[in-house]
Amino acid sequence: MSRVVEPSTLLLGGPQCIPPPKLHFPLTPPPGSLSTALYDPYRAPVSAVFDHDGPFNQVNGAVRAYNGERGSLNPVIDDGVYGYRRDDGQLFQLPLLKYSDGGIGQAGNDYLFYDGHTGYDYAAGEWTPVRAADDGVVQLTANSYNEVILHHSDGGHTTHYLHMKLPPYLPVLDGQSVKKGQLIGYVSDTSTGQPVGAHLHLTVKTGGANGTPVDPYGDGTNTRLLWEQLPLQ
Repeated sequence: MSRVVEPSTLLLGGPQCIPPPKLHFPLTPPPGSLSTALYDPYRAPVSAVFDHDGPFNQVNGAVRAYNGERGSLNPVIDDGVYGYRRDDGQLFQLPLLKYSDGGIGQAGNDYLFYDGHTGYDYAAGEWTPVRAADDGVVQLTANSYNEVILHHSDGGHTTHYLHMKLPPYLPVLDGQSVKKGQLIGYVSDTSTGQPVGAHLHLTVKTGGANGTPVDPYGDGTNTRLLWEQLPLQ
């Protein structure tokens, strides 16, 4: 039996945690691009959502999105990760997101990816600029995800940017202070050796870099959104 964690608990990281500040969306179109969608967290293409059906980073046979839509039927494996059909057999709606399952299903939103995911995957071309979601201090990692971490001055919150270009194409240094909206890197051409398209993985955590992941799209209501930009009404 799967252990279901309510979205409100995941968002706040527990009853004693203070929600993170409003965050700047980190993607911006490359110079010369005519597209403005990447400026907007509600229009940027999403290929994998934050899984509210815990435990984190573990496959348990279900994926639950921020708005409660849940998939646990007819699992499919794409690039080594599990996606699922909606429990009632309908297509995923996911208001606030421009979601697509990458063409795995017939309609583009048949399957919800992916089981155990602790953030959002945004499809973005190689060299797409990535900018700081808030003021913070840079931590460069040596892991296989090409991850840049920002420790924010509000005390305990971090943002994690995965699948970034490595030095010498990284414009920040370990321990460097950066401002909200400052360029911190570029999307790489692939992820960690998997044959998938270029994308940015973004995770927000409370309680430090090893703390609890939280969902910047909240629980489906505007009152819990962490983005500084509100969706169009």
